[in-house]
Amino acid sequence: MIFLLFNLGCDSPEPNKDKLDPLLEELILLQKNPQTQDCNKLNPSLRQKCNQIKSRPHLWIKQPHLIAKKSTSGPISTHLIPKATALKQLQTSIKTIKAHNECHPQDWMCFTEQALNADNANEASALCGSIESSKWNDECYFEIAEHRLETQGDYLASAQLCSHSESFLSDCFRHLIFTLAKSAPHALSNEQDWQLFINNMNELNSTWSILDQDFGSAQIELMWAKGIDLAYEKAGIVAGNPLFILPKESRPHILASATYQLMRMEGCQSFTLTGWVERIKRALTYQLEPSQTRPAKAYINLKAKDNWANQNTEQLFSAVYYRTDGRRIKGGSEDEELLICILEASARLPQGEILLKEGLKHQSKKVQQTAKRHIMR
Repeated sequence: MIFLLFNLGCDSPEPNKDKLDPLLEELILLQKNPQTQDCNKLNPSLRQKCNQIKSRPHLWIKQPHLIAKKSTSGPISTHLIPKATALKQLQTSIKTIKAHNECHPQDWMCFTEQALNADNANEASALCGSIESSKWNDECYFEIAEHRLETQGDYLASAQLCSHSESFLSDCFRHLIFTLAKSAPHALSNEQDWQLFINNMNELNSTWSILDQDFGSAQIELMWAKGIDLAYEKAGIVAGNPLFILPKESRPHILASATYQLMRMEGCQSFTLTGWVERIKRALTYQLEPSQTRPAKAYINLKAKDNWANQNTEQLFSAVYYRTDGRRIKGGSEDEELLICILEASARLPQGEILLKEGLKHQSKKVQQTAKRHIMR
């Protein structure tokens, strides 16, 4: 990480901040068009940061920001922001203090690095607020919110920092949930091993029950979706352990992630739709010992080509978050739930087209709609 330091000694003239260092000029070019930069052509000192930026697509892909509203149909989007009064309350909770720094006003890397190493959230906020570029000002708040949650474990303080991230609000709050979800143990764990995850969820709930209950409910559901998915990924095997120890609100997410992981392991072509329903039911009847995990594979979040969840409002069917890839229709019975989960997995795995075509002919309207959405893209 590069710092552009200026000599502030008594015998030296004040630096001319209008005259840019060549390295800073490269940095400014990078900040304007991060997605078009060939990192290998930049100064070696900037390559690591360039690659880091290119791994954060929110910097150049604008997501829709929707206010969470009370709905019997479920969350309207995976990209939600709190209501204005909640944001205002969070923003005013951070008191910016004057932080000493030697950064050039346009050197967002310098400000961000100092903010990441700040002693407290107020000092970090003051440093981010000193960045001239609004985009990199917002990204600084985003980065330190994630970092402080990972290192300090204080969700409320990180939410306060996220509230200043402006154009990245929904992504910032989502990433806080993904950070909390990492506390989920593997899916064969005992009930006590889930306690840290449950404690994190309780903190999430207590924060938003005061500020914005609708937004909070959506965040809790997203944490279940992500946490359960990570739990099955860590286990390397599918069994029904979580069904027997976790609250009922986790069930839609257990069915979705267990289905996806089992189909990923065994291949979509192994069974017909009804065959898969029976196969998944059978797998979920087993409770395995915690020691029976298998080596975890790298986490892969394959996305469907048509992410309905972020594109359309819910008018006909109730919805629930699907893993970390949008939403899915919520079935009325366990069999219907499994059929929908099978089709959602089929849309994201090799050789799933046959099952999607089979779903078009199913008697359930919800199953038909799920298949139609994915096959007619």
